[in-house]
Amino acid sequence: MVAMEDVLKLGIVDNDELTIGALTAYLRRHEPAIRIAWTVTAGRKAIELCLNEKKRPDVLLADMSLSDMEGVEVVRRIRLRTPLMPILAITSFPMEVYAPSVSNAGAQGIIAKRDLKSVVRAIHAIHEGGIWNKTGLECAFHTCEQAHALLNDATDEPCDVASLTVREAQILQLYAQGHTSVHVSEELDISVNTVKTLTTRMLRKLGAASRGQAIAIWLDGGTNFA
Repeated sequence: MVAMEDVLKLGIVDNDELTIGALTAYLRRHEPAIRIAWTVTAGRKAIELCLNEKKRPDVLLADMSLSDMEGVEVVRRIRLRTPLMPILAITSFPMEVYAPSVSNAGAQGIIAKRDLKSVVRAIHAIHEGGIWNKTGLECAFHTCEQAHALLNDATDEPCDVASLTVREAQILQLYAQGHTSVHVSEELDISVNTVKTLTTRMLRKLGAASRGQAIAIWLDGGTNFA
């Protein structure tokens, strides 16, 4: 029997009921030290609950593919406001699709949905103050406090989202969704060199030192660009 004060409260935002059901069943059977505090399918509801000190879980499990908004944006909006709760991104897509953007958004790690045993290990790892990066990619995941500070520093930088051309905005939106330069070139039917040239121009307009910082600026104020 696990004492209530030792129970880790887990929040889940995922629009896949099968994933929620499988994880719930697995935790009940193998991990009594983790209790699901709530599950929601909408990113906006997850943000609301995580910013409410009475509803905030000890760890948030955030799916990257949601119906109402990008999972990356959910992570960023929460982390910008609070350093108090670790966030683990989960996805059914190859992790390299989302790992760079979700690390820049302030998550403490990313993991594949299908490996429930590793999901549990990752939850414990980030709850204890660590990070989880088994992607093999050079993604700069940070602790909650570090990520919160970095995001708030980035939002103090000067930016001019409105000055972006439609093509530059399209490129940045695809980067924010986790696409590589090659993927962007294929999606927009332009050369990789053109993507790189437009990216350099876009970074200069936003006053961003890196693609990650540009994504942070974009998610904060540019997602309604037409």
